[in-house]
Amino acid sequence: MSRRTRVLGLLLAAAGVALVGCQPSAGTAAYVGDRRVTDRQVQEDLTSELADPKIKQDVTAQYGDDLSQIRRQLLNQRVLHELVTEATERTGVAIQESEVTKLIDADGGFQQISESTHLSRDLIVRRYRDLLLMAELGYTKQGVARPTEASLREAYEKAAPQQATMQLGLIPVRDLATLDKVYNQVKADPAQFDEVAKQYPGASPESSDYPKQRLAPIITQAKAGDIVRYVGVGADAGSFYVIKVYGTKTPTFEEMRTSLTLPSLSNALQAGVAYIGQFSQQVGVRVSPRYGSWDPKKAQISDTQNPVVTLHTAEPSSTAVTGAPANS
Repeated sequence: MSRRTRVLGLLLAAAGVALVGCQPSAGTAAYVGDRRVTDRQVQEDLTSELADPKIKQDVTAQYGDDLSQIRRQLLNQRVLHELVTEATERTGVAIQESEVTKLIDADGGFQQISESTHLSRDLIVRRYRDLLLMAELGYTKQGVARPTEASLREAYEKAAPQQATMQLGLIPVRDLATLDKVYNQVKADPAQFDEVAKQYPGASPESSDYPKQRLAPIITQAKAGDIVRYVGVGADAGSFYVIKVYGTKTPTFEEMRTSLTLPSLSNALQAGVAYIGQFSQQVGVRVSPRYGSWDPKKAQISDTQNPVVTLHTAEPSSTAVTGAPANS
């Protein structure tokens, strides 16, 4: 199931000022003010990534044996983390830890984020905590208005129907004659549905979630307990299903709360990044030339792609089933 994405397109730090004086000492990757980021910390982050066999495989496929770009990216994130930590310690800004997990879930969950960023679970948590802290700086220090309960409720009423899912059991059959035979059998005695399903490869008689907006009207108009005869048309031509409808589910307001706040959170994050940019000019950033040079305009180490964050608006995910009934 594809997910509609909202790209924030934000640098994760803003303009900094290089401190005059000697270069970082041996074993030092960078200084953020008087906070020292060591080579060992960067290596720990890399080791955390590569401990996951899937991440290691993806990193090797993309970068081969040259991990210098990965190291620079990890150092960029470390520098940002130190800036956010210093800024929130000085201002007293804080967030609820539970909000970090909620944002990760709203953005697709750990697996999806890891596949797109190569980050381990621990690094994902740290990254999203920093994002929320920057957003909170945007709210508290930059004057971004928080969404009201009324505005969130209004957004929920508009979005909730699009997030509804139907719980369906499927029996795929090979042709129209078989469809009529199986449909008549289970229609006469719905209790036989599970037993009949065993006779047909690929059947999934148990209740599984499917996005309601992607289903054909003959299915969406059915009620819990109905047995539906489905003949595919258009792109789904040649598909034949006997379907058992278990019910329909619409997410609650609280289940959607985090996703509903994403537009406001995006604005607050932009303001928070601006705040961090101003703050970085005060404390200063310098990087060991072994990793590259610090670009104060972009607030990142040169030769590293701009780190951006993709947040998703929530759409129901479902287990893909080849030939699953869809609108035609």
